[in-house]
Amino acid sequence: MQAAGEEGEAAGKPKAGGYAIFDVVAKKPPKTLHDLAERGLTDELVTWLKEDKRNKLDVNARDITGRTPVMVAAECGQVEILKKLVSRGGVVGLTELHMNRSAIHFGARNGSIPILKTLIEGVANNDERLKLVNAPDKSGFTPVFIAKTNGHQEAFEFLLMKGAQYNEASQPVPKEEGDEARGEGEVEGAESEEAAQAVVPVPVAP
Repeated sequence: MQAAGEEGEAAGKPKAGGYAIFDVVAKKPPKTLHDLAERGLTDELVTWLKEDKRNKLDVNARDITGRTPVMVAAECGQVEILKKLVSRGGVVGLTELHMNRSAIHFGARNGSIPILKTLIEGVANNDERLKLVNAPDKSGFTPVFIAKTNGHQEAFEFLLMKGAQYNEASQPVPKEEGDEARGEGEVEGAESEEAAQAVVPVPVAP
């Protein structure tokens, strides 16, 4: 596994497993669970959890944007980290502060089936699962709509299989949202369905 000190990706630059979001200089040693989740440092996470004898690590801790390590892992496509966080008590249904999105929204934007599968299976109650896969964010965008507009057809179909409701005629129309926070306007600025489907997910810097 690549050591943290060997990584040199700048924030927002695509890399294996996802995007660098929170670490401007990824060469720095990880300081938070968010760092580990973003960079896919599974071995380090295992070590941290083993050394946490008094359960002081909060796997649902929030950063300044309200995102949890589970959300970061989902958006960055770090499935092994995600599995460990969920098994340790990471809550899938929490939402961040700006767009009111859960980890399932971020998983849909990433488009990874293993990520979405881990998230949905991490919710024990079936009614709660259905509620989460159909939950709209602040702009009215559901996970299945986000998957569709980002061109993730397999993720779109997977969410439909898991009970997501999608009626194209009733979906919110992508529109200009002015100066929305960076990375949260992946469909808002599209002027047509074709443009919306071509939009690439943009990572968020805090």
